[in-house]
Amino acid sequence: MCLTVTLTEGLVLARSVFEHSINYRSAMIYGRPRAVADHAEKLAALRNITEHAAPGQLDYARRPSRKELTAARVLALPLGEASVKLHAGSPDDGHSRDAALGLWVGEPPLATTWQQPIPDLALPPGIPSPAIPAPAPALRPAMRRPANLSARGHVRFGANATIGPPLRHSE
Repeated sequence: MCLTVTLTEGLVLARSVFEHSINYRSAMIYGRPRAVADHAEKLAALRNITEHAAPGQLDYARRPSRKELTAARVLALPLGEASVKLHAGSPDDGHSRDAALGLWVGEPPLATTWQQPIPDLALPPGIPSPAIPAPAPALRPAMRRPANLSARGHVRFGANATIGPPLRHSE
């Protein structure tokens, strides 16, 4: 199995549409998943997932029943092999003939933030929403340019580039 996660950090707008790109971080994890059957292990996994996505929800909402735990399918994927890719930097067309066009060039960053909760239509009035979780700093780090920037202030990695060899992790 291959699990891929990509976080888009922002757009890279050049003077030419052909040179547009995105800044991103991506991780691919390869492994043979196993089904989690033990209810305690499954509940611990669901707690980790829930607390990562919406801190405090497992303590706020009703916990899953034994029947719901049995119906839920949870897979454990060992981190035996992984690959990380990223693209960070500005357009690389400042020395081309397009530089004379006088167009704005740069990186509009993208951000995902919590918005005001929207109550369900069937929710009786007077029930307040739970606290909106603040993004954990480790989960939403700002994109930082690599230390090995070129003289023009950019780093480009090809579409299929891998930074270093695949990571190996032994349990």
